[in-house]
Amino acid sequence: MHTSSDPVRVLHVTDPHLFADSESSLRGTVTHSSLSRVLQHIAKANWPADMVAMTGDLIQDHSRAAYDRFCELMSSMNLPVYCVPGNHDVRDLMRDAVSQDPFHYCASVHINN
Repeated sequence: MHTSSDPVRVLHVTDPHLFADSESSLRGTVTHSSLSRVLQHIAKANWPADMVAMTGDLIQDHSRAAYDRFCELMSSMNLPVYCVPGNHDVRDLMRDAVSQDPFHYCASVHINN
C-alpha cells in the first residue's frame, strides 16, 4: 500500500494495435510479436513498477478475440494494468474484456496533485 509520500512507479505502454490473428501486421509490423518483445525487454530490464498504464489503441481489428489476446499477453506482467481507450478501440468490448483483475478500464485519467 502506498502512502501519499511514496513514489508510484508507472510503466507506460501505448498503442499495441493487436489483432485476433497473432500473425497479422500493421504497416509491416506483426503487432503481437512487437508487444511480446516489449514485454520481454521490460522483464529483462528488471524495471520495478507498481502498475502499467496502457494508453490507447489496444486493438486494431475491432474484435473481442484481439482484446482476449491483449489480456493474455499483459497478464504476464503480474501488475495492475490500467487501460485507456484510443480511437481504434471499441469501448464496450474493451470495458468487458478488461473488467477483471489485474485489468482496469479507465474512460479518462484524472491526476490530483
